[in-house]
Amino acid sequence: MNAYMWSKSIPYANAKGEQTMLYGVGWLLIASISVAMISRIAKAFQDYFLNKVTQKFGATIFTDGLQHAMKLPYHDFEDQRSGETLGILQKVRTDTEKFISTFVNILFPVIVGIIFVAVYAFFKRLAPAIYLFQWDFPANMDFKCAE
Repeated sequence: MNAYMWSKSIPYANAKGEQTMLYGVGWLLIASISVAMISRIAKAFQDYFLNKVTQKFGATIFTDGLQHAMKLPYHDFEDQRSGETLGILQKVRTDTEKFISTFVNILFPVIVGIIFVAVYAFFKRLAPAIYLFQWDFPANMDFKCAE
């Protein structure tokens, strides 16, 4: 986004008149700073809610595992050391928290990028969208139900 805005500032810098140049470049600088601030704020909200959800999910998994372990008979545990079951439950909890946070931190920017590019391409030129949504089936394809 910044490269796009800076490429638009070149005509303002080459424009006749200092007032036009300052006005155009000033607005583009404000737009650039606004995009950066919105990006930082959105990332902070994402991190906050992601931490909240993963901690809640991890705690739920831990308590469910602990309840299940306490329902098992004693002879299942007599060969284990005292903290082995809790260690396994804590490892499962941290692994699921890491998996969820990594999944969201990778998936969310990819989806936002795909949507941004799709919207930009749609407004730039409609031909790719028309090509994608056209249903052209071969003539020899039969859609009858099997009997």
